[in-house]
Amino acid sequence: MPTTHALRNSQSLSLGGKARGLAQLIGISLNVPDGFVIKNAKLGIYSDDLAFFYQKLGAGLVAVRSSAIGEDADDCSFAGQYST
Repeated sequence: MPTTHALRNSQSLSLGGKARGLAQLIGISLNVPDGFVIKNAKLGIYSDDLAFFYQKLGAGLVAVRSSAIGEDADDCSFAGQYST
């Protein structure tokens, strides 16, 4: 089941590269825009609190980035092959 976590509270989670990098920047007090991380995401299955986290961002336009663990490994890189 997918779970949603505030990016500012996710430094200790096992994350994909982009989310992990943002969490590390937050951890050293750099100015990073608010966001959230969805762990264990699956197509068509949504976290129960996804709307809550979206509303906390202001419910406007947002940027969406994939950040799967190991997604950039030589044997499993599929960047740009998913439609959104």
